Amino acid sequence: MNVRLRVDAGSFVYIEVTGAKISKKELRTLVPIYEEGSVDQDLIEEGKRNIEDYFERRGYFDVSVQHELIEVPADKAYQINYTVDRGKKQKVVSIEFPGAKYFSKNQLLTPLKTKIGGITSKGKFSHDLMDKDADLLKDMGLKRRRYGQVPRKTHPEQTSP
Repeated sequence: MNVRLRVDAGSFVYIEVTGAKISKKELRTLVPIYEEGSVDQDLIEEGKRNIEDYFERRGYFDVSVQHELIEVPADKAYQINYTVDRGKKQKVVSIEFPGAKYFSKNQLLTPLKTKIGGITSKGKFSHDLMDKDADLLKDMGLKRRRYGQVPRKTHPEQTSP
């Protein structure tokens, strides 16, 4: 009995990051092309957004990432270049809630994923976290309106006689 197997190794993909350092291990988690095993524009864009989020969470709030796809169809090969401009490292110094009436600042800050920096920390920020925090705050306001509940202050003000 003769058996013939045809094995197609698929495409060769090389991904390079310039302008900033990211370990190969971290890059594999950030760029979904590794996991999906294919190359398309959506996966390249998702990798770009993940790399931006990675640097935003490390204090580079103005990071920008550009990408370039180079195809070599004859060799079934692709090169994806991500160019990172981190910008300056920054720190979250405050989070304010102008016009907040029904919740104390502490009640609003506690559930947020965005965090204020301290002596040894730059804080925690990314555009993705900020969007999620905005949705969370909207939900808190909607629940308060829906159920007519006004939260009690956690530290009642004391007046001196």
